[in-house]
Parts: sequence; structure tokens; C-alpha cells
Amino acid sequence: MELLSEHLGSDIASKVEFAMNQMTTIDKESIVETLKKFREEFQNEQMISRQKNSSDDMFDFLNS
Repeated sequence: MELLSEHLGSDIASKVEFAMNQMTTIDKESIVETLKKFREEFQNEQMISRQKNSSDDMFDFLNS
């Protein structure tokens, strides 16, 4: 959480920490599903960020 908290913001980070502390058992399938969703959301955010930062250069995608 230390690595992610600066990117998530204090409100979301505290909610995640609270939820983590409430967990008593770990279900492998739900962890895998959660990580898949996280990866999808992370990639979507990266794509949106790149689109916002890209210039009008039609070949800007080559820099990725």
C-alpha cells in the first residue's frame, strides 16, 4: 500500500487499507479476478493519460 497510496490518494488508500484489514480469509479466485480488473483499469487510465498528453502529431503513438 505504501507504493500505491501516493497514486490513489489518501481517501481511496484508507478505504483499501480498511478493506484489507477486514479480510479474514483469502480466496484465490477472487484475488485473481480483482487483479485482472485492476490491470484493466490501470491500462485504461494509462491510455487516457497518454491521449491527454499527446500532441497533434499523428505519429505520436510510435513513442509509446
